[in-house]
Amino acid sequence: MVEEVLQAGFERAGSAEFLRNPDDPRDWNAAPSAAAAAGKRGTADRFVVRFVKPANL
Repeated sequence: MVEEVLQAGFERAGSAEFLRNPDDPRDWNAAPSAAAAAGKRGTADRFVVRFVKPANL
């Protein structure tokens, strides 16, 4: 995903790990409603990447 955005001409401006959850076993992949029903809503290991559009695009 990141490579696709970079190839489109955007520049990576930063990233953050405030949504990380190292305890997530990454053993499920469900829609938010299914995750809520399983009691796993809000427990996924997530990330944030910020891109900016250069002035010449």
